[in-house]
Amino acid sequence: LDYVIYAAGRRGIKLIIPLVNNWRQFGGIDQYVTWYGLTYHDEFYTDPRTRQAYRAWVLHLLNRTNIYTGVQYKNDPTIMAWELANEPRCKGSGARPRSPNCNSTTLLNWVQEMSGFIKQNDPNHLVSVGDEGFFNQTGTWDWVYNGSEGIDFAALIQIPTVDFGTFHLYPTHWGKTDSWGTQWIQEHLAVGAHVGKPVILEEFGWSDRATRDSVYQTWLDAVYRGQGAGDNVWMFAGHQDDDTLFPDDGLTVYYPSSVASTISAHAAQMAVTCGQCLTPTATNSPTAVTTPTSTPTPAPTEAPVSLVDELNDFSQIVARSTSLGFDDTNVGFFHGDPFRLTRKTRTVEWAVWHLNDLRQFAVVTYHWPYEARGDFTFYVSSDNVTFTPITPSIQDLGGDWIQVEYRLSPPPGTNYVKVEFPNSSAYRWNPQIGSVRYSNATAVSEPTATATVAPTNTPAATPTSTAAPPPSLHVEAALKLSGQKTQTKVRLYNDSLQAQTDLRVRVFVNLSELYAAGFTATDVVTEKLGDECGRVSIGPPSNWKAAQFIYYVDLDWGASMFPPNSSCEVRFRIRPVASESVWDATNDDSYQGLDGSFRKTERMPVYQQDLRVYGVEP
Repeated sequence: LDYVIYAAGRRGIKLIIPLVNNWRQFGGIDQYVTWYGLTYHDEFYTDPRTRQAYRAWVLHLLNRTNIYTGVQYKNDPTIMAWELANEPRCKGSGARPRSPNCNSTTLLNWVQEMSGFIKQNDPNHLVSVGDEGFFNQTGTWDWVYNGSEGIDFAALIQIPTVDFGTFHLYPTHWGKTDSWGTQWIQEHLAVGAHVGKPVILEEFGWSDRATRDSVYQTWLDAVYRGQGAGDNVWMFAGHQDDDTLFPDDGLTVYYPSSVASTISAHAAQMAVTCGQCLTPTATNSPTAVTTPTSTPTPAPTEAPVSLVDELNDFSQIVARSTSLGFDDTNVGFFHGDPFRLTRKTRTVEWAVWHLNDLRQFAVVTYHWPYEARGDFTFYVSSDNVTFTPITPSIQDLGGDWIQVEYRLSPPPGTNYVKVEFPNSSAYRWNPQIGSVRYSNATAVSEPTATATVAPTNTPAATPTSTAAPPPSLHVEAALKLSGQKTQTKVRLYNDSLQAQTDLRVRVFVNLSELYAAGFTATDVVTEKLGDECGRVSIGPPSNWKAAQFIYYVDLDWGASMFPPNSSCEVRFRIRPVASESVWDATNDDSYQGLDGSFRKTERMPVYQQDLRVYGVEP
């Protein structure tokens, strides 16, 4: 959990952390019942011993100091809210039945007690219940409305120490229709508006894949029109270590897909409309959700956040114009950059990036050399509503398509940067944006231009081999040969007690077989398949020793902080663009002694800035 919170903070993600699960997964509520020899599931809410055990667990979390950030959980701004329980009900899914005495008052009393307890010990964070939003209405047999599950959404949201409401939506599991789902959303947002508190559609899912996209569009439109505070789909999933997709539970959304694009567009719409969306200050007052009642305890100094948007999707763009897309063609012309943001029409297009208290912002762009260069325009804002122009510094880095870097030092109070494409080109695809780096640190280390393959008779500049006093770093790697492609897994370990920055792992390959077949290094591409830490860039092959046809690929962590006592795994593939039959990995220096299992290797050296601090070179 320490690392999850740390990693989320580095990416500007806010977390809602549930404190117990109603269901049997991970033990859940039934585990407390079992520990104390009780009979019924709902005795968790009423027995003095289980209540005390829960409070002890809460205190343990609130007072824990994160080993990566040095910040106590109760002072950590990455945590948006504490959630009392995931989907609390009178009954669970384990062997413990519900008692005949459990009703909405049972859970109402428990929520009042525990939300108040958290507020007493942590005035800095929001508190939510985590319930599914069931109502407690008379005169109906419908189980989601008649209070039979022990939940009364309208009563729970009015508890003074509950800051916002939650509800879930699974019509296919609950015997309902998709149109009923829209009604369910509207009903909960209306309750929130009535009591003056934000409401989040905290989970939603629809099983029918054929209609999922249109159903989600309708539901998300209902959240947007009803001024909902936010929504979370169940669930996003990606690839596992063996490159297979995470198993589909019947509701899983994968990227890329039309459903993922629908959700991404909705997120951008919500960000434009409400800026920071759900930002009520944690409070003990039910009528003043956005006003703190006391001065929060000052948090320890938080580690700065540095982010990189490699622009293979819109996930880090909080707002954009409608005619933007991605170009993944002619990678060799773009310094090996596999994805670039570009216009789809010859119009003025723009995109907005967000990070609280932005201090540094850098954009790498590409300009077609056969037209006069039109420069990008930049604007800064505190609220994503009013933008002020700002002048960047500009550095021309050369290349087939001229690589140009724009750098900003935004004024204090900047939370958003808007980048506007020039409209001077006769072609929609000129210019393009390759990557965006932004940070709330007071300084960002100078980025290095993406390496261009050097001519074979001109060795590229290489880091000095003089070793500095080395930090405790090492590399483990595993190799998978798939046809004529080489797939590599690399784990970089920081074994020291200090965080490290400016780290690179270098992978050496021998391309003599390609040159013998009439190809060159420009016919080789690198593809990132997975990045456990979400902050590694992978460059194209660059010249090391031309006479021996030895090239290298850099795995670059850039200026991001590498935590102490941690590791990060990167998966990537090196392959020729065409004629893969000539590829031979057996002569590559960095792959000697490797197989499908992770093994420590010194043949993938580690550099810190320009100093080699681990491993050997060819």
